Amino acid sequence: MESLIDLYFTIFLWQVKRFHGKIGLSMYLPPSVTSITISGEFLEPGTSYNWEVLAIEESGNQTLSSSAFRTQLKREYELNRFKAT
Repeated sequence: MESLIDLYFTIFLWQVKRFHGKIGLSMYLPPSVTSITISGEFLEPGTSYNWEVLAIEESGNQTLSSSAFRTQLKREYELNRFKAT
């Protein structure tokens, strides 16, 4: 019997040097959601981010996936401000 995903729980964590701590963003998502967009206000240049997605099946079984990424040191719009026109 095929088990169906009931919901996804996502977590994003990162260090914030100016606050000397961690900030997190978490959300519960229905199985129909296959991607999310994180607002630029949450992202800092040159910062490492960890993320986890917990898939919870109707039967109660759970599968955890995780990874990490790092933003570029300078945001593209900051670099473009200094280009000669």
